[in-house]
Amino acid sequence: MSSIQDISDELNNKLNEIRMSKNHPLVKNKVFILLEGKTDIKLFRNFFNHATTYIEEINGKEKVIKALAILQEEGFVKIFGIKDADFDNLENITYEHINLFVTDYADMEIHMIESSAFTALINEYSSQDCYESFLEYLKDDLYKKAILIGYLRWHNEKYFKENNSYLFNFKGLNFNNFVDISKCEISIDKEKLFMEIKQKSNLELNNDEINEIIYSLKSESNESTQICNGHDITTLLAYLFNHKDNSDKTNLNNKKIEEALRLAYNFDNFKQTHLYNALQTWENTFNIQILKT
Repeated sequence: MSSIQDISDELNNKLNEIRMSKNHPLVKNKVFILLEGKTDIKLFRNFFNHATTYIEEINGKEKVIKALAILQEEGFVKIFGIKDADFDNLENITYEHINLFVTDYADMEIHMIESSAFTALINEYSSQDCYESFLEYLKDDLYKKAILIGYLRWHNEKYFKENNSYLFNFKGLNFNNFVDISKCEISIDKEKLFMEIKQKSNLELNNDEINEIIYSLKSESNESTQICNGHDITTLLAYLFNHKDNSDKTNLNNKKIEEALRLAYNFDNFKQTHLYNALQTWENTFNIQILKT
């Protein structure tokens, strides 16, 4: 069975689950909220009113888009979705026609990094020697490092829309091959990063050509919060805090960093976002209290 067929079967199975749930006595009067993945559920159930909402994981942004379009065509009214913006804000792509909301920044990890949760992370993880430096410089430094990868991810999305295939393969990207950590410092070797991506993608591009891709996109935008991928930044943070001079924590990975950020990100943080305001507008339109108070 092809991977495309696998995706189609997975989506159809999920759609059938939702159709059946709609008639369940405990669910039928609730608003359905479609999210991309399990970690999104862990975050957003802190903000939604359980008495009036029912959250479903759809496993991937494209399936969220397709599921909403299909279900609304079938007559579902009390339903909406939330997905990471990725590069939609940069490309001026919106989804109001299917009641799909997107994040203010590239993803919810960036939301958390832009909030007080990031300071809480430093308070918990940083060594004393690095603490002041991390408070003042770390966030900006991480954006400067991650934006290199972000530009190439952005180009990948543009390339896919034109060619129906991706140029670069980021799956299983081994940060260990291009990241260097020292006391209170993190650096990326750009040449080694390019080599890692080229090898994973089986590409014959030279480094000048990859640099040209980055420079051309810089002329379109330099908004770090829209270009950087939050998972790239949390991976860099895991490498940084695994170093004995930077933290007393050990065996960290990006999942543990993201868990710590979720635990520190609160409802007051969320209420400061455009996403919250958009959900409030939906709430007022349908006169259903979907958000916690």
